[in-house]
Amino acid sequence: MAVPLVIDNAKIASLKQFAEDNPIFMNELIEISEGRKPPVGDREGYGLDLPVNFRVVFSVEEHPQKDGGGTMWFKHMSMSLAVPGRVPSVPAVHLVCEELGFPPLEECHIDIENNCEYPYVEVIGKHE
Repeated sequence: MAVPLVIDNAKIASLKQFAEDNPIFMNELIEISEGRKPPVGDREGYGLDLPVNFRVVFSVEEHPQKDGGGTMWFKHMSMSLAVPGRVPSVPAVHLVCEELGFPPLEECHIDIENNCEYPYVEVIGKHE
């Protein structure tokens, strides 16, 4: 049985605005990956709890292009459910991504991290 998601448009809009006003530059991503800075999800302002038992983390990040030709900006969202071993449903992820202004999910990179007590869905899409 799916866990219901209650959308709070004002909270999601606030999360989106905070992330856009506080982007994560590439040098900071490197510091995070090296453990010199805390992960985005552990920082105030980048995360949001939504009823019933959902956690959303959202950031706007600068990433290098694969061909070495500069950088690009991406939206990065992870979403989890406070139920051990369960991940959010596809409709729940789609709805939150839509509210955060992601491109269609077919154009995004989607990954599910299962190697933890609370698995999460990660979505990365171009920021325009």
